Amino acid sequence: MKPFRVSVTLLLFASSAMADVTFHLAHRDDRPGTSALVFPNDRRVFHVEAAPYLERGHIISAKVVPTDYGYAVEVGLSAEGEMRFNKLARENGRAYDERGVSALVSLGAIDAGIPLTLIVGPTEALPGRALWWHMDPSLPTDQARTQAEKYVRSLLGPGTNSN
Repeated sequence: MKPFRVSVTLLLFASSAMADVTFHLAHRDDRPGTSALVFPNDRRVFHVEAAPYLERGHIISAKVVPTDYGYAVEVGLSAEGEMRFNKLARENGRAYDERGVSALVSLGAIDAGIPLTLIVGPTEALPGRALWWHMDPSLPTDQARTQAEKYVRSLLGPGTNSN
């Protein structure tokens, strides 16, 4: 089964090689206890919850994958990580049916406080345990690969692998 491919472009900011990447729920409307952030792949303001929705323990692998368009990062999720992502997708599907696109909750990847990328309102469950992020196709090939490698290093930590 092919991995689920999230259609976003990742613009990576410089960060430490072993920073702790976490994924946080991001809302379009202001909510108590959230911080306003702008992600590189979506220039709108999102209000991000402080507590991570997916964290290092949910990430079991990360690797750079060549594609027809350059490079992508594949992020392998644990069973619990997949379950949490799929729960968000189901809730978004119901919210979209009831209230429209403005009700969708997104998932923001943050590295040491720096917004990396935003998965805008997922509504489909993962067919497997992998998410993909495509690097900006306008980057030269070597620069896209270098950015993907930095992103993979920032995702990896104890108990993860790059296979």
